[in-house]
Amino acid sequence: MTNASMEALREAQLTFAGEAERLGRKDERDVSNLMETLYQERLDD
Repeated sequence: MTNASMEALREAQLTFAGEAERLGRKDERDVSNLMETLYQERLDD
């Protein structure tokens, strides 16, 4: 990966981490549960 690609990935990771924190997600299990819930909601529509 180029330096620009690595920097973009790092920035995305920080953004995702900040958003998870804002939503009260504390660990990978919380995020996984959120993703499962969203997936199920989409299937129900």
